[in-house]
Amino acid sequence: MLQYTRAVFLQTKSHMKLKSPKQALKRKFTRGYAIFLMLLIVVVYVAGATLHVIAQNYHLQQRVHELRNQNQVLELENQQLRYRITYYKTDAFVEKEARAKLNLKAPGEKVVIFPGNMPGNAQPPEPEPEQTFTETMDDNWQEWMHFLFRTG
Repeated sequence: MLQYTRAVFLQTKSHMKLKSPKQALKRKFTRGYAIFLMLLIVVVYVAGATLHVIAQNYHLQQRVHELRNQNQVLELENQQLRYRITYYKTDAFVEKEARAKLNLKAPGEKVVIFPGNMPGNAQPPEPEPEQTFTETMDDNWQEWMHFLFRTG
């Protein structure tokens, strides 16, 4: 029986490859390296996703700012239009337009019309006479003398 156990032990010893400390260290290093790479990939992915979200947030903030500015401009235009409508409903505007466009007058009012101010007598302005001038051609040396010494 002793021989049998010894033979089994030898067989198992030959099948079990005992690893040297160098091989064990290499295997640990490989596992550590793989775990490090996996963690690095996860960190890079999370960082990239975070940067993407930050960029989207920035662009959305810019769009919100633009839309708020447009809203303010439209509110100002709307207010100006409301003021105009209010002014157009006043008696002063109606009276002004009646005088200007319909040539109406208020009761008891006397109107004085000057001959040149009649709406139908509008005359186009007289054209200005064309200015003519004579150009004298001096010799080149005379032009230089005039330029340098300001002679008339």
